[in-house]
Amino acid sequence: MKKIMIFAVLCVGGVIGYFAMNAMFSAGEIEKAQQEAAAQINKNLPMQVDELTTLEEVSSEGSALVYNYKVDVKKDETDLDVFTTEVKKNLMATMCGKEPFSKLYSAGASYVYHYADTAGDALTEITIDADTCKS
Repeated sequence: MKKIMIFAVLCVGGVIGYFAMNAMFSAGEIEKAQQEAAAQINKNLPMQVDELTTLEEVSSEGSALVYNYKVDVKKDETDLDVFTTEVKKNLMATMCGKEPFSKLYSAGASYVYHYADTAGDALTEITIDADTCKS
């Protein structure tokens, strides 16, 4: 489970510098900023973020930046509740109440994390946005 925690921090931390630039954008410009962020991140993908996890693609959907990960596990051998709880806890610790994310959330940004197993079966989807960070 420590490996899952580490990859979440590494992936998010690796792009904080780029997002800091996006903090200047108003709500009307956040969609374009997310498109640009996805294009920049995709230049370095796929990226092995730990021994089990690969960030395969990032896309933008409106004001959301969507991360697609493949995890070297089998869905039927994974406790999905534990997996989801741990990943969400770590994402929230990294992305809630911290800049530049607070400003981005105020502009309408959100971050969606899709995790799939080696066969491509969905493990979980986690959204981090202003509402998530309030909970």
